[in-house]
Amino acid sequence: MARRAPNMTEKIAALLLMYWDKCGDPIPFEIAKQMSAKQICALVEWDHAVFYAWGGTTHPTNITPRITADHRRKTRKEDIQRIAKMRQLTKPEKPKRKMKGRGFPTKEQRAAAKQRHAARLEARP
Repeated sequence: MARRAPNMTEKIAALLLMYWDKCGDPIPFEIAKQMSAKQICALVEWDHAVFYAWGGTTHPTNITPRITADHRRKTRKEDIQRIAKMRQLTKPEKPKRKMKGRGFPTKEQRAAAKQRHAARLEARP
């Protein structure tokens, strides 16, 4: 029987287990042995060090594996607030509206105003 090389999912699952072992072992070894590689990988969400919304990439140097519950908690309590604050600070200012003036009267408007003024003067006793 030929030995089969581990596929990418199995390799990633092994790396995740090693990482978690160094960071506090959230999955006990006996339980991890009973899980498939896909089940171990399904427990993970990838956290961006530089937020994707801020232009962070999905390069391996910018992402960290986190247990799904921990990642969602961190996103809800920390990341969303930071992203919103940064958007608020970097939002371009709206251009200030110029006040609309009535402008200068046209020649016709000035002539009409003179006629009204003259008519008022004539109407005075």
